[in-house]
Amino acid sequence: MSEPAHSRQLLDRIAGVLGDLALEIEGLGGELCGDPDIAIRHCEQLQSIDVVAQTARHLAGILGSSDPAETVSEINLETLRRALLASGRSLETAT
Repeated sequence: MSEPAHSRQLLDRIAGVLGDLALEIEGLGGELCGDPDIAIRHCEQLQSIDVVAQTARHLAGILGSSDPAETVSEINLETLRRALLASGRSLETAT
């Protein structure tokens, strides 16, 4: 079953926004890591910022993909991949 063109366009726009957000988050994390005092004191929080950026990038990839199920299977963040597959429903039938 194919989706309406306007839905695909909307998903592509959302993917673009998420991709831009990932870049901004990565930039923020990079700036903060550039300050040795912040990097030492807030190492765990900086790692969390990186995970948020990676998650946004993966979600953008899924939304922009012509094969979301395959894209999910390629996610290297195990927690995110498990969360997306946790419902037990086939991703092909969910779209």
